[in-house]
Amino acid sequence: MEIEEGVSRASKVVRGGDQCPICRAARTAGNVSCRRCGSDLTWILKTEKLGKELIFSALDHCSMGDWEEAARRARRARLVHGTVFSRVLEQFFERGRSIR
Repeated sequence: MEIEEGVSRASKVVRGGDQCPICRAARTAGNVSCRRCGSDLTWILKTEKLGKELIFSALDHCSMGDWEEAARRARRARLVHGTVFSRVLEQFFERGRSIR
């Protein structure tokens, strides 16, 4: 698998749910309120953004060989925005840290 393809797949998985947590209507990219119920989705967008930043920070630390910090950041990413990708990444870094 090429690096670009892996990053593309990861960004789709990191994105998380595309539904309003209140009424489950499909979310439209860029909207800060739900099109159906009008709920403010700003906090969700901020949470998703922080989760993504933590995931990419964990990957950066991994590339520098700092498995301890990578595992810490992956754990925080899962706690902030628990996507399937963040859970798998946390497990990966925990295993990698224990091997070293």
